[in-house]
Amino acid sequence: MFSGGFKEAIEHSATFPEDSPEDFEVILEWVYTGFLKPPEVIDVVDGVAILSHYVYSTYALADKFGLESLMDRIITAHMKCEAQHNLIATFNAIETSYNTTPVGSPLRKYFAWLLFFIIYEGRYSNAEQTWPTESVKKILKENDDLFSDLLKLMRENTPGTRFQNPCKSPFCNFHCHKEGEPCIDDGKALDKA
Repeated sequence: MFSGGFKEAIEHSATFPEDSPEDFEVILEWVYTGFLKPPEVIDVVDGVAILSHYVYSTYALADKFGLESLMDRIITAHMKCEAQHNLIATFNAIETSYNTTPVGSPLRKYFAWLLFFIIYEGRYSNAEQTWPTESVKKILKENDDLFSDLLKLMRENTPGTRFQNPCKSPFCNFHCHKEGEPCIDDGKALDKA
């Protein structure tokens, strides 16, 4: 960004009006200390858990900067939080993730798998109230990328197979590193590096 003929190089500054100071704070803390503060459930409103911070927006900002190891740690922390508290993401989480990350993003992959799980294996209590059919139809109608990702998953997976909640699957399924490459996030993502 600051090299070559980019505007930021000429002006010696960059602005990110769509990103929050809190997200920059999380990234700077990670850059300087190697520590990633885990998200916590701070409230539950109408059966929906409100997380303390970041996840989707910080992930998107880390993606802009190409901080793949931080992206891996963020998704791991999110998966741990969902598994620990038995959470299922909201429509807002999926929409936000699809609106702020590029095609092929591991975070998009995670949420496509989650929606796939909800449709095929979502036999948890109040599934129809939390994810009513009309709302699922609406989110798919409004987001071509999510619809395409979901169709791809449907075609790739054998009917009748039981699907695991993605938050309980191996973290590396949704990491940036290539298969076979060492994972710097070995499941201790919330420890100091």
